[in-house]
Amino acid sequence: MSERDLRRIEVLSDVRAGRRTVAAAAAVLAVSERQAYRLLARYETDGGSGLIHKARGKTSNRSHNDGIWKYAVQQEANAKGLLAAVGEKKATHDLDTFKLIAALSERITALESAATKIPRTPLRDA
Repeated sequence: MSERDLRRIEVLSDVRAGRRTVAAAAAVLAVSERQAYRLLARYETDGGSGLIHKARGKTSNRSHNDGIWKYAVQQEANAKGLLAAVGEKKATHDLDTFKLIAALSERITALESAATKIPRTPLRDA
């Protein structure tokens, strides 16, 4: 349990024992009086475990498949590697080099933005 949960248990125990009012408990816990009543009811029915957030330990609904993230990072690394290789070579035509670097930079930018917009469906093997 976190410090916050332990503090809630301590304060709500005081309310149950009559040492503190619900209004005072709400002020100490920095919640509304109505929320303090809700917490107290949950504490009385479920005990200390009822005060723990219900989503604790669950994966986020916004999380992506690990395979998709690995694929996106790999593609970004490949594009950056190509960009570095182009920078090391001496180009005969400055304009062609500039166009190639610009195209690779755009590809890296597209991959970086695509990493945040990757669909949640798993990748299929080709």
